[in-house]
Amino acid sequence: MKHVMEDTLGKILDARETNAVPVEFNIGDKLVFKAQTLYGREKATRIIRDKDYVGRPEVRYNGYDNFVVRWNEIVEVIPND
Repeated sequence: MKHVMEDTLGKILDARETNAVPVEFNIGDKLVFKAQTLYGREKATRIIRDKDYVGRPEVRYNGYDNFVVRWNEIVEVIPND
């Protein structure tokens, strides 16, 4: 059942992201975002570790070392000093 919920949530999030505009960032910048998970929509601040194959930022979040933040979830990018 959890697998079905994750597939459905993924489709919903993909549809929301289609109208989002990519944001410029560098690896090492701080990223403020609101990620939709199975447990709710939480605001978090994390350091950008990498980019995925589309160019979206990857951070450590919710137990994942490479959590991909979707363009429509980004609230703010704080440049690294």
